[in-house]
Amino acid sequence: MKLRFSFASVPIAAGIAAAAGFVFTLFDPGDDMDFVELAAATAIIGGIVALIALVCLAIPHSKIDERGFWQFLNNGGMQLVRPIGHGERFVVRERRLFVLRADGEYEQLKLYRWSVSRSTWARLAAAYPLELAEQDESATG
Repeated sequence: MKLRFSFASVPIAAGIAAAAGFVFTLFDPGDDMDFVELAAATAIIGGIVALIALVCLAIPHSKIDERGFWQFLNNGGMQLVRPIGHGERFVVRERRLFVLRADGEYEQLKLYRWSVSRSTWARLAAAYPLELAEQDESATG
């Protein structure tokens, strides 16, 4: 399953870029800009970053499969960050993705609910539910 960024990252990135552009245009001593030019420059900077962020939504940042948790590298390859060993599996718990180890301990992965899209998180929660792990513990205990 390929993981993509959340759509909420687009307005956040555009807002940060627009605010930074606003501050940079205020401190440029060579230009005397009126309010309309300042607003236009801020909107253009935020819009460019928003377009770049929209393109980045189509590109997955990581992948989960039966072998483990992968992250895509800048050169187009993939790196296995956390392999899944014997008796281990992924579980979704507390708006995070964990690896449930064979000894019953949870190992947190650096994948949070806010970092992926809503539909991707719903597929993750359906594919790796915590309830199965709790049922297994109650059946053996």
